[in-house]
Amino acid sequence: MTAELTGLEAIELSLEGWTLTHSDEHRRQWMRDAEGDLHASCLMLTYQAEPLEGLDLGDYAAVRQSVVAIAQQAEQTMVSLEMVQAATHAGLWYILKQKQAGSGNVYSGCMLIPMGESFYTLQLVCLETGITGIREAIIMDRFIAAGTAIKELSEGQQADDGTARARYSSDNESFDSQFPNHPLSRVRRYFHEIITALTLKK
Repeated sequence: MTAELTGLEAIELSLEGWTLTHSDEHRRQWMRDAEGDLHASCLMLTYQAEPLEGLDLGDYAAVRQSVVAIAQQAEQTMVSLEMVQAATHAGLWYILKQKQAGSGNVYSGCMLIPMGESFYTLQLVCLETGITGIREAIIMDRFIAAGTAIKELSEGQQADDGTARARYSSDNESFDSQFPNHPLSRVRRYFHEIITALTLKK
């Protein structure tokens, strides 16, 4: 009889373009190993041998409220939140952004995968380097050229329910293909690659 795999032994993640920089029984960490990649990217996988408490993935409104509170407490902004399937298991995926010293933002994508009495966390971080703010400036100019009022754009950025923000924000996923090297575009693209390569052996 084959012993049941537990912890990080139960997860398989084969990644191209990433270099494993740390591995122990609770955590693995990779750095993006792409030549010419000016946007530092880091991926961390952790295992917690305890139930995921405080988040009921069956209650989207409550989950959203909890993640917004987490973001605000850390002086971050929630970019997006969605329920996902990770190797046939229900999971939560959200992206936060935070101003970094100097200019630009740090974009952090986090996926939580509850597994009964334990859970996994995948955190993907991409830093904005070089000339910053180009994506935001170009998209704002497009909205203004199309006749959108500055007041409407400003109010849209302040919306709490995400509707107006999704419509007017440069963080909208629909713009990722136009700015493939932007760190937010990379977080989303890398995440889709990672979730496709993820296998849970239990």
